[in-house]
Amino acid sequence: MVSGERECAKGVVGKIFPDRLMDILAGTLALEVRVHERRCQPDGDWPLFPEKLSSKMNAGKNGEHAPGSCCPAWLRASWSRVLFWLLVAGYLSVALARNASKALPISLVFLAIFLIQIWDAISSRYNKDLESLLAPLQRRCDRCPAGVGPAAMVVAMVVTLLVMCPAHGVGAKPNGIDSSLAAGCYFWFCLAGFAPPTGAKSGGVITGIALQFVLGLLIMKTQFGYQAFKELGNLMVTFLGFTDEGSKFVFGDSYRDFFMAFKVLPVIIFFSSVVSACYYLGIVQEIFVRLGWFMQKTMGTGYCESLIAAANIFLGQTEAPLIVKPFLVHMTRSEIHSAMTSGYASIAGSVLGTYILFGVPADHLLAASVMSAPAALAMSKLVYPETELPKTNTLNILTADPTRNILEAITNGVMTGMVIAATVAAMLIASIAIMAFLNSALEWSGELVGINGLTFDAVLSYLLWPLALMMGVPIADCKSVGLLIGQKTILNEFVAYRNLGDLKAKGAISTQAEVIATYALCGFCNMGSVGIQVGGFSSLAPPRKADFTDLAFRAMVTGTVACLMTGCIAGMLVD
Repeated sequence: MVSGERECAKGVVGKIFPDRLMDILAGTLALEVRVHERRCQPDGDWPLFPEKLSSKMNAGKNGEHAPGSCCPAWLRASWSRVLFWLLVAGYLSVALARNASKALPISLVFLAIFLIQIWDAISSRYNKDLESLLAPLQRRCDRCPAGVGPAAMVVAMVVTLLVMCPAHGVGAKPNGIDSSLAAGCYFWFCLAGFAPPTGAKSGGVITGIALQFVLGLLIMKTQFGYQAFKELGNLMVTFLGFTDEGSKFVFGDSYRDFFMAFKVLPVIIFFSSVVSACYYLGIVQEIFVRLGWFMQKTMGTGYCESLIAAANIFLGQTEAPLIVKPFLVHMTRSEIHSAMTSGYASIAGSVLGTYILFGVPADHLLAASVMSAPAALAMSKLVYPETELPKTNTLNILTADPTRNILEAITNGVMTGMVIAATVAAMLIASIAIMAFLNSALEWSGELVGINGLTFDAVLSYLLWPLALMMGVPIADCKSVGLLIGQKTILNEFVAYRNLGDLKAKGAISTQAEVIATYALCGFCNMGSVGIQVGGFSSLAPPRKADFTDLAFRAMVTGTVACLMTGCIAGMLVD
C-alpha cells in the first residue's frame, strides 16, 4: 500500500524533481501513516527524532480520520497531498507576486510545515543511519566531565551579557545589574531553602535557565525575534476580535457597555473552542510533542514532565496532564513536582485572550508563556531533583483525543469555555470583594490607633517592594509592581492583570515596569490554584493523592520563583 502510493506520487512529480529528491519528496507526500511503537532506548531517552512519537497519533482504520490526527481522511491519500501542496504553491506564488510583504508571513509558515514534513520523512526512513552518524559525537559528549557543559553555559551567558553592555545597555544600568543579582538570589533560595537531596544533577537546571535566557535574548534583543512576536501578538489580537461578532449578535450593539461580562468572557469561550478543534486535528499535539522532545533532549528531563511542560504553554494546569493520564500513577515524585510546577508557572491559552483585552501587551504575554516552560522544569529540578528511576520508559506517552469529529470537538470546547468563563466571573467577584473588605478592615483598624491610610494594598506594596526592585523595576514603580505580585499570589492573576491594565491606561506605570510585570505575573501561582491542581491531579490518578497534596504547596512556591526568574530575565534585557 505504501510503496504503491509512493510510486504514484513519484509519477506526479517525476518530471519536476531530480530522482533522489523525487524519492524523498514522494515518500513525504505519501500520507499512509504507519504506527510507530516507541521502544525503550538503552539510555532511557526518546528516539532521536520526535516524528516516531507523533506519527502514531495519525493512524486510523480503513482510511478514516483518526482521533487526534493532524490530517483529515481526504488528505491521507498520496495524490491528495501532492495536489494540496501544488495548490498551496500556486496560491502563494500568486500572492507573493501581487503583495510580497503581506503574503510573506503565511508563506514562511507553509514553508516551515513543508520542511518539517520532509524532515520527518527522512528521519523516519533513515533514522538508524542518522543515529549511527551521530553516535561518535554522542560518545565524545558522554566522556566529558559532568560539570563541563553547565559551566560552559554559565560562562557563555555571562560573556553574552558583558558583550551586550555597550551595544544594548544590558548591565550598564543599575536595573540590569539588580536583575542579574536577583536571579542568583532566587537560585540560591531554592537551593538552600528546600535542601535538595544529594546526587542532584545541575546540568538540567543550568540548561533550563540558559534556554530561558536565550529565548529572552531572541525575543527582546534581536530584530527578527522582536518583530516575529510583535506580529504574532497583533495576529492574536485580530483573531480574538472576531469574538465581537458573536457578542454583538447575542447581546446587541451595546455589549461594550458591559465590558467584562459581554466583551472579555466571550473571548474565553471562543478561544477554548478553537483550541479544542486544533487539539482534535492534532495541531496542538504536533507542537508540544516537538517542544517536549526538545526540552527532554536538552535538559535531560523525563517524557511525561517534558510533555506536560510543553503542553502548559497552550493548555491549562488541569488540561495538560490529560495527555499523559494513564501514566500519572507511575510517575516519580520528582516528575509529579515538575508537572505541578509547570502548571503553576504558566497560563492557559483560553484565558490568555482575557489578559490581552485587559491591555496587557500580547507579544510579551506570548513570550512569557514560552519562556516559563524551561524555567519551571529548571527550578523544579533544583528544588526536587530526580533520585528515583523513572518508570515510564517503556510506555507509549501520547493518548488520542476521544472525540469522533471536529463538530464534537468544537462543542466540547464551547462547553469547557463556558465553565471557565463562569469560574473566572465568580473568581473576580469574590476576589475583588475580598480585597475591598480587607482594605476597609485595615483602614478602620488603623484609624482606631491614629494610623491613616493603612490598607491591605499598602501592606502588600511595602512587603513586596524589594522583589520588584530586584527584578529591575524602576524605583518609582516598585510599590505598584509589588502590589501586583501580592494580589496575584494571594488572590489570582486576573485581578493583578486587570489592575496592570488600569495602570497602563492611566499612564501610572513606566513601560519598563509594565514589561517586567507582564513576565512576572504570567502564571497560576496563587492559593486558589493549589486546590485546583490537587483536585485535578487526584481525579486523574487517585492512588497518588497523598503525593499530590504533599507536593502542591512546594510546587506553588517553585512556580512563583520560576515566574520571578522570567521577570528577572526581562529586567536584564528590557530597554
